[in-house]
Amino acid sequence: MTSDAHTITRRGVLAGAGGALALTLTPALARGARVPGVVLYAPRSEPSRRFAEVLAARGALAVALTGDLVRQWHDGLRTTVAGNGGELAGITPWSDYVVARGLAAELRRHVRFEARHDLGRNGVSHCLPARYCAPVQSGAADRWPERLAQVLLEVDRTAPLDPVTTTIGPSANGRGAVSCFSWLIA
Repeated sequence: MTSDAHTITRRGVLAGAGGALALTLTPALARGARVPGVVLYAPRSEPSRRFAEVLAARGALAVALTGDLVRQWHDGLRTTVAGNGGELAGITPWSDYVVARGLAAELRRHVRFEARHDLGRNGVSHCLPARYCAPVQSGAADRWPERLAQVLLEVDRTAPLDPVTTTIGPSANGRGAVSCFSWLIA
């Protein structure tokens, strides 16, 4: 006979992980952390979707990139961003990040956080401002998009972009490595 009291289910693991994430986010929100108004995500990128889900759960408007960010911007995204406090965040490929940066300049918004994430066969390496290394690196390695969302809640929106970066994690260089960039424009 087996007891159901100690059976591990997928639902139980996910509920526990969600509860743990909520507990880690609560102190930042209690201190008055700010959620970006809009978060852009690449629908085909799991880290990008997970990052957007966390910020959307905290009140950000999640917007999927449809292929032509300039067209999206002029078809209403600009008005949406301006109407949601003018802050924009995302985990996207470099090309979408550069375009978002240029478009946000129309609203006199500037980059306040920037990091590179190299996803490779050996894991993920992160190149980000040194003061954010510990929070991103803590916990399970595959939960970095969720921890990164937590980091963005605490970024100083008035400080210039920190140019000093540190690389953490295994080397992801080599064949098949894919880079994406996380950023906050405020």
